[in-house]
Amino acid sequence: MFGLAWWIGQAFGLIAFVGDTATFQVKTKRQILRVHTIACLAWVFCYALIGGYTAMALMILAGARIWGSYKLDKWSHHKQLVMLLLLLAIAGVITAVTWHGWPSMFALTGWSLMTLSAWSKRAQEARFFGVAMALSWLVYDVALLSIFGIMSQAVIVTSNVIALTRFRKHQVTRHALSKSVVHTRRR
Repeated sequence: MFGLAWWIGQAFGLIAFVGDTATFQVKTKRQILRVHTIACLAWVFCYALIGGYTAMALMILAGARIWGSYKLDKWSHHKQLVMLLLLLAIAGVITAVTWHGWPSMFALTGWSLMTLSAWSKRAQEARFFGVAMALSWLVYDVALLSIFGIMSQAVIVTSNVIALTRFRKHQVTRHALSKSVVHTRRR
């Protein structure tokens, strides 16, 4: 299990992890898509070398989906919905073909939630899907002993939970301020 291929897979996991975290530092959507596509390619090699064939195939589809999302913004809502359903169906077929036990279901769930997150129009909804997605991938990565997969999911869960908490606090503060303004106006 911990042969040379596994260690090389972990090295590709490190590259993917660095790529995923580097997306927080780039400014344009095009740059984010490029970095994410490179990270997906590194995840493909990582999962192939550590025996995660479902994740490997789903990451190929994810790379295509990420790069295609640049064009999707210009499509009508109906076309986007059709593409979403088509991608989910393809992911289901990929999972069935590459099935290697119960971890495959977590990879499919994580990939599907990642896709729904990418399609979300509201930031809070995308973050909620991001937490659920990362938890699914976390189970898969633990089952495969993907060191940097585990680290990547931990970072995603942590950053999304912090963002959701900050948003909630901001919302509560705004609500409290609006109530105090209403009370002072009534006096």
